[in-house]
Amino acid sequence: MKSLLDYHSLRLEDLLTDEIRSALVACERLKTFKDGELIYSAGQLANDMLLIHSGGVRMSRSTADGRELILGILGPGHCVGLTGLIVGKRGQTATANEATTVGLISRASFDTILAAHPQLAVQLLPILASRLRAAFNFIEDTKRLPVIVHTAVVLEHLIDASEDEYVIDWSQSEVALAVGTSRVSAGKALKELEALGLIDLQYSRIKILDSQRLADWVRHQRNQLL
Repeated sequence: MKSLLDYHSLRLEDLLTDEIRSALVACERLKTFKDGELIYSAGQLANDMLLIHSGGVRMSRSTADGRELILGILGPGHCVGLTGLIVGKRGQTATANEATTVGLISRASFDTILAAHPQLAVQLLPILASRLRAAFNFIEDTKRLPVIVHTAVVLEHLIDASEDEYVIDWSQSEVALAVGTSRVSAGKALKELEALGLIDLQYSRIKILDSQRLADWVRHQRNQLL
């Protein structure tokens, strides 16, 4: 599995009761997407919510100058499209980050389950809150942190969600999209982190030499900005 980027947002799978989980599974329609295949686009009408069963879904938006900004890559157990289902329109673009299988929950099925199990609304609130917190943190980091520090923060999150404790299978271009900067600026930041002995740049992947040193360095840099 490719490295995920969930910013510690909560998984729906971990919050559901067995009864509600069974109800969702009973009405879902399974669909598989190829790596890089568009699932839905920002601005489209939202008619369903997606439960991720395998693979990963990259959530992104376009910046004012037309560049893609990766907002997160969510894996199995997460749901996507929940906010869109509530407000009626997609706010982000969803793309399969690899071969990905999802369960589609239609609006009608969601409403039926919610009517039968009102506690579902309570179980969904922590997910929305965790994603809102992640969005606020991202905005603050983008505004406050130098590119090199923000890049290191993104690497921290990637390692936290990675199956490999030390290797992130992202290219420098992908890191730039997640940091919200240019390929040149991200490349420079990664080279500086490598010169500090924190990472090792490899072909289409990044090796973290010491995750604790990286975390300590980020914490020190944040404290310097206080």
